[in-house]
Amino acid sequence: MKKILQILFVCSIASFLFFHPIKSVDANAADTGQDFIFVIDGSYSMDTNDPQKHIFELIRYMATLSTGTENRIGYVVYNDSVIKEQGLKKIATEKENAQMMAGLTSLTRIKGTDVGLGMKTAKRILQEGHYQANHTAMIILSDGDIDVDTANPNRTQTDTNEDINQIVTTADYPIYTIQYSEEKVHNQAPMNTWGAKTDGKNYSATSVQQLIQDATDIYSRQTKMALQKDSIAAEKKTNNTFELTVPVKAPKNEVVTEIILTLQDNARITNIVLPSDKEDITMQKSNTTAIITINSPKASRYKIAYQTKDNKPVQYQTITQTGPQKESSVSKWLIVIAGILILAFLIYTIWRFARRIQTKKQTTYFHDSLEGYFMKTPENEEIPIQNWNASLFYNQAKVTLFDLLQGTPVQMQMQASKQIWIRVGTHNHLQIINKSANVKMIRNGQLVPNRKVCLLKASESLYLIFQESGIEIELRVRKASHRGIGDQK
Repeated sequence: MKKILQILFVCSIASFLFFHPIKSVDANAADTGQDFIFVIDGSYSMDTNDPQKHIFELIRYMATLSTGTENRIGYVVYNDSVIKEQGLKKIATEKENAQMMAGLTSLTRIKGTDVGLGMKTAKRILQEGHYQANHTAMIILSDGDIDVDTANPNRTQTDTNEDINQIVTTADYPIYTIQYSEEKVHNQAPMNTWGAKTDGKNYSATSVQQLIQDATDIYSRQTKMALQKDSIAAEKKTNNTFELTVPVKAPKNEVVTEIILTLQDNARITNIVLPSDKEDITMQKSNTTAIITINSPKASRYKIAYQTKDNKPVQYQTITQTGPQKESSVSKWLIVIAGILILAFLIYTIWRFARRIQTKKQTTYFHDSLEGYFMKTPENEEIPIQNWNASLFYNQAKVTLFDLLQGTPVQMQMQASKQIWIRVGTHNHLQIINKSANVKMIRNGQLVPNRKVCLLKASESLYLIFQESGIEIELRVRKASHRGIGDQK
């Protein structure tokens, strides 16, 4: 009867392979990228409204989001003339971004203003870069002042008004205006009307945090990425750590291709811990933000922890890119071959398993306890001896040293302990495996190679050296005075 059930199970899997439609993500969809042209007010009035040059943090942030993508960045800095300009170009590396920002932030703000000339120059840069109308945005960073100085010998107010009107009425791309002042809210006309006339938007900002929020909104509107502001509750853990759980959710028949999480006030953040076993996560930092990008996420959720100087959470936003699932037609003979190979593998696996059960009966148990002695800590902190009884190792297939250290003051400094696996072995042994390249495991004075199973019984010990944190701990099995869980005779 048992063999019949096994055969039916295998056949059902084979049938599923033959008749179930196969779906895959169209990962090679063409990404034409976005063109962002920044029109930056460099007149003397900006020194009053933006003394710390915070508007450049918005450009730095959007350039960071665009680094390594098909996006192109251009800019024009103006006062009553054009001070500096850059044609549309891709930002390939963080170094290129830093060089661009160094050139911008070193400029001196002097003279009056002529936003019409700045917009006219930006339009020329877009045309020279062969922009695509539905993949382009003009972003104006100013205090809202458009009045030309009457002492300007080259341009009049009529000239700038004509340039503004010509660009706003003919633009086939959205214009975003950000009026920035740290003294008071600026929402001056006519600049606050240009966004509505071009399918763009007007923003008023008084802090660098608002600038980053506005930039995130613009980026999500242009890239069609879904924007969420503080939609995930930051849970406060032990050791003054905040933990964010970022879910991976997509509409029906779509798949998430990218998630960008922006943590603000990076200067307040003292430590950020990313999942150590996820290779699809990258992080870029600046003075104001920490940008965490999850490319082609495979997990259903990601946990990200951070600590701050004042033990208060920071503001954050997430933007999510989704794409359609695409039906892929696979030749029937490939399905047949795959089905036969899988069927053969399943039959062989079942046969091997049944034979192993018949020929050998394993006695797997452990009734002693494991102890941890902290021999060295970064601050020479006295940490009590840790004792873990046998029952802890029977609740799951494996336990990590990180799990066992929960509640200790150094747990967050020992991220590599997530790669130290501990499980019950045979005949009252514990199996300990080191899968981290940043941890040295020593037994009897000899270095134990990574991924090699090390067996410990009563009165035997291992010495672990965590190279990143400098913490050293000895693990020792202590013999119990009575027989415990899992003991088989």
